[in-house]
Amino acid sequence: MNDLLKTKLKLIPHKPGCYLWKDEFDQIIYIGKAKDLYNRTHSYFNGPKDNKTSKLVSNIKDLEYIVVNNVNEALILENNLIKTHRPKYNILLKDGSNYPYIMITNEQYPRLKYVRTYDKNKGIYFGPLADSTNKYQLFNLLNSIFPFNKCNHQPHQKCIYYDLHRCINQVQPQTYEKAIAEVKEIFKGNLDHILAILENKEQHAVAKLDFENAQKYAEQQKALTYIINSGLVQLDNNESFDVVGFYEKNNYLVIIIFNYVKGKLLNKSADTFAIYDHEINELITSFLMQYYSQNRISTKIIVSLDDDNLLALSQRFKTKFINAQTKFHKQILKLAFDNAILYFDSNIKSVINKQNELDEALNQLKQILKLPDLSMIECFDNSNINLSLPIAGMIVYQNGKLNNKLNRKYNLMTTKNASDYHFMIEVITRRYQRLVSQHQKLPNLIVVDGGKLQVNAALYALEQLQISIPLIGLKKDQKHKTNAIVLANGDEIILDRKSVLYKFLANMQNDVHNYAISFLRNKHTKSIFNSLLNDVQGLGKKRLNELLNYYDSINDLKSASDQELLQFLPKNVLVNLREKLNKI
Repeated sequence: MNDLLKTKLKLIPHKPGCYLWKDEFDQIIYIGKAKDLYNRTHSYFNGPKDNKTSKLVSNIKDLEYIVVNNVNEALILENNLIKTHRPKYNILLKDGSNYPYIMITNEQYPRLKYVRTYDKNKGIYFGPLADSTNKYQLFNLLNSIFPFNKCNHQPHQKCIYYDLHRCINQVQPQTYEKAIAEVKEIFKGNLDHILAILENKEQHAVAKLDFENAQKYAEQQKALTYIINSGLVQLDNNESFDVVGFYEKNNYLVIIIFNYVKGKLLNKSADTFAIYDHEINELITSFLMQYYSQNRISTKIIVSLDDDNLLALSQRFKTKFINAQTKFHKQILKLAFDNAILYFDSNIKSVINKQNELDEALNQLKQILKLPDLSMIECFDNSNINLSLPIAGMIVYQNGKLNNKLNRKYNLMTTKNASDYHFMIEVITRRYQRLVSQHQKLPNLIVVDGGKLQVNAALYALEQLQISIPLIGLKKDQKHKTNAIVLANGDEIILDRKSVLYKFLANMQNDVHNYAISFLRNKHTKSIFNSLLNDVQGLGKKRLNELLNYYDSINDLKSASDQELLQFLPKNVLVNLREKLNKI
C-alpha cells in the first residue's frame, strides 16, 4: 500500500457512502457501498482474503469516496455509478438490475404496481426504493389503504376485492383522484394525513379489542415513517440538475459538483485550489465559467451565490443558476458542502506537499533546459513484440499534472525497415503533422522514452515537418530505472535520485511506459482471442470485447466459473465456448 492510500484511508469518515477503488492508471476498478466507509474500506486490507479479493487489493493504488445521508442513498448511488463506469471487478450487477419503483398506472382503472422498469409513458412512478426490508411492505401498505384496481378483471366482473370493498368499481372517480394526490404527498414526505388515518384505525381497533389489527396499523405507521423519512430516496419528478458545494480555509478552496441525472446522483467531481483572493463569490463564478465551458451543463445548477453572479452565469450559459429554494434542494446543497469539508480535511496536507514538490520540479527542469514555460509537456513511448503489433502511447502533462483526457494511442503502420527508430519517426510525424494542419497549439516540450536513438528519430521527424519544439529523452540504467536526461545535442545529465525532479521525471517515464504497454497487451490479447475464438458459434464481436475487458488471458477465461461467464453469455454460447476452450 502506497503512502497516499494509507493517508486517505486514515482520514475516511465513519459515514455511509460509496467508495471507488482506482488502479495505477487512475482507472476505477471497483465500486462498493458501505454503512460505515471507514470500516468497510479498511476491511479490504485486514484479515484473510480469497484469490479474487487478493487480485483486486493488489491493484488498488488510490481511492475516491462519496458521503451520503444514509445506506438507502448509498445503495442507489452504487448501482448508478457501476452502470456509468462499468468497473472491471464489478461483475455481479448486470444491466437491468434496477431498484424497484411503486407505480400508479395510467389505465382507465389504474392499479398500484411494484415494478423494476421505468417508462414515464405508462404511469406515475415513485422511487427507486432501496430499503430491502420495508419497500414491499410500503407497497402492500399503500395498496391496502387506497382503492386502486387490484386485478385485471373488467369492472362488471366480480373478484375477491369486490367482497372486501376494495374494488375500483365501488369507488367514485373523485375518491381515486384523492388517492393519487395522497400518494404524491406521501412521497414528498408529507405524512401527517396518512399517519392520522392509520393512528385513528389503530385506536379504533384497540377500542374493539382487535389487538392484531391494532399491531398491524402501528407497524404500518412505523414502516411508512421509516422508509419515507430515512433520507433522500430519489427525486419524484425525475429532474436533472447540478449542485455546487465549496469550502475555503487557510488560502485553499475546495469545490465539489454533484451531477444528478433524472433524479439520480451519478457523479461527483472535486477540485482543490490555492487562492490569493477571498472574494468567494467571484472565485466560484470564475471556476464555474471555466468548468461549464469545457463540460456538460445541466438545465439547472444549484449554487450558493449572490444574485448578480447567478444572473451573469444564467445569461452566459442560457440555463438556470439558482440558490436552493426547496427543502430537498437545501438538503442536497448541504450534503455537497459537507462533502467539500470532508474532502478538504482528508486531502489538504497531501495537496500542499504535492503542489510544492511539483512547483520545485518544474522550476528545476526549466533551469536545466533554459525554458520559461512548461505548461504543456507531451511524452511518447513505443512498444512492440519482436517488431510485430507495433504501437505507441502519448501522455500529456498540463501544468505538471497528467491529463488523461488528452492521452492518445497509436497503431503504428511502419513495416518497411521496421525498427524502434522508424516507429518513433512515425508517431512524432503523425502527431505534429496533425497539430500543424489543424492550427493547434504545440507543446512546450517533447519527452521521449529512450536515449540518443529515440531522440535523434524524433528530431528527424520534426525537421521534416519544419517545426521546432524543445525535446529531451529519458534514459534508463541497467536496472531499468530512470537515470538521465538526454539533451537534443546528445549530452546526458545524470539525475539525483533524491531530487523532486527525479521523482517527477521517473513518474512520467513510468506513466507513459505503462500506458503504452497496457495498450500493447490489450492488442496482443485481442489478437490471440480473435485467432482462437473467432469460430465459436454465437460469440460475436460485442461479446468477445466484453470478455476481453474482463479477462486478461485465455488461461483466466478457462479458469472462470460458469456462473461468472453467464454474466456475459447465454447458456448455449457458453457451452460452445467451453468446447472450444477444452481444445486449446
